Amino acid sequence: MGDTIEIITPKYHLGSAGEIFEDTKSNVERCDVVFAHLPKAINERRASYGTIFEISYGYALKKRIMIISDDEFVHKHPVMNHLAEMFYGLDAAIADLTTIH
Repeated sequence: MGDTIEIITPKYHLGSAGEIFEDTKSNVERCDVVFAHLPKAINERRASYGTIFEISYGYALKKRIMIISDDEFVHKHPVMNHLAEMFYGLDAAIADLTTIH
């Protein structure tokens, strides 16, 4: 990882299903760390199927996966615990970026 952080902004709903998939796939390939927000509340911030794909694909590519969630179910889920580092807040996850993994 370099000394700077670049935020890769997904292009959701811009193009065909194939274009959205390729953009999502490319973003995961380009990144060093996959941050995923999996909130407990059911609202527009609720994780999408695309978020689950990003986590899984990032894991397959041996990327560092960091999940931020206020949902105890997510923190206790055996699959999520196997493939990701778990955090209750974004500040804690960002602070952990300076650690070597």
